[in-house]
This record gives sequence, structure tokens and C-alpha cells, in this order.
Amino acid sequence: MIADKLTVRDYVETLVGDEHLIPLLAVFDRIRPRDFEALPDSFVIKCNHDSGSSIICHDKSELNKRRVVSHFNRRLRMNPYYTNREWQYKNIQPKILVERKLNVFDGKDQDVTPEMFRVHCFHKKAMYIEADFTCVNGREYVNIYDTNWMLQPFTLGYGNTPYNIDRPSSLDDILDIAAKLATDLDYCRVDLMVENERVYFSEITLTPESGQLKFSHAEWDLRLGRLWNMPIMRID
Repeated sequence: MIADKLTVRDYVETLVGDEHLIPLLAVFDRIRPRDFEALPDSFVIKCNHDSGSSIICHDKSELNKRRVVSHFNRRLRMNPYYTNREWQYKNIQPKILVERKLNVFDGKDQDVTPEMFRVHCFHKKAMYIEADFTCVNGREYVNIYDTNWMLQPFTLGYGNTPYNIDRPSSLDDILDIAAKLATDLDYCRVDLMVENERVYFSEITLTPESGQLKFSHAEWDLRLGRLWNMPIMRID
């Protein structure tokens, strides 16, 4: 349920309320070029059963609809269980979702505004925040913070932004919502976005980057691993 981007909406609504759900515009079993006629000029389209299939449409008139159709028909046939051994995706019935495109940079300086907050939660507690940045020049950065918004001395995949980033005014809400959504899980990453000071749910990830994300310092890989207290299983 949690890994399915469609059914997880019920989970989110139950725990934190539907005001934190991005409005859902359409759901398709398959998509055809004519299906775009009923969609607004801008939207986000993605599969419910995988990671990385999303396409952000800023202007429908410039969208190569046949290429998008081909992309999603191919993604519908793929299953991350068989490609990456991510068990949580194995039995999800593939569908295509269309959501409203959030304007997270509206009235803000894009270079210093996080596009996404990815909150790592261990045993019901929000512990670390990945703040994703996409600058006006297209460069991407990721800063890692603790829950007091102190920049941490390690990176994950991307380097730190060169800019000083102020503590977000919505940080307390971000941490509270992430912790509530992690209440049934010993580890997860809760991805959230902020538009006009309202926090919106993006997804819950159980195995970020298929468990292959590289820490800049191995010491921090170990430190975060120690926060995840798993029972010892003996196999005789």
C-alpha cells in the first residue's frame, strides 16, 4: 500500500489529512495521445508502481505526446522487483497518475528554495533532511540537515549548494508530517514539497536509490545505519 503511489493516498489522508495530498487529475491503465486533451496546460505524470518515471509538463502545447505515451507504455511493463529486487513493488497493479504541478518557486528565489524535502525517519522519528535544489542554471545540489537545520558534513549523491540556505518557515510542519507518516515503519524516507507554505506529500520510499546511494564519507553511512535497530535473525 505504501509503495503504491495511488493507494498510499488513503494512508496519507488517514494520518495527516487530505489537505496534504497533491490534487489528482486523472488515472489511466494505459495512455493515448488523445488522453492529453482533457488535461490542463501543466501537470506531473508518473507511474504508481516505480521510481523515476515522472515527467513534469510545463506547457502541454510543447509536449511530445507520442514520446510520452511510448515512455509510459514501456514503464508499465517494468517492475522494480525484477530489475532491482525491491520487494515492495512486486505486486502493485501498474497505473499512470496525473497530478497538479506544484509551483514551489512561486515568488521565491529558485537558487535558494528547496524543490523537495526528503526526510529520513527511523523508528517513528524524523532524523535527517535531504533538501534538493535545482538552480536557475539547471545545476542540481543536495544539502543534508539535522532536525535543527544544521548542515551536516557529508553528502549523498550530489554536492552541497554554494548558497547559504535559511531555515524554512515550514520546517516544523515538515518534520511533524514526516514523523506521522512514518509511524508504522522502522525506516522510510518521506518526500515532501512546499507550495505557499502548505506542505504536500510526494511519496514514501522504503529503499532510496535501491539501497545504492553513495555517502561521501563511509563513517556517516555507518552512523545512519546504527539508527536502524533491526532484530537479529538466526538461520540454522
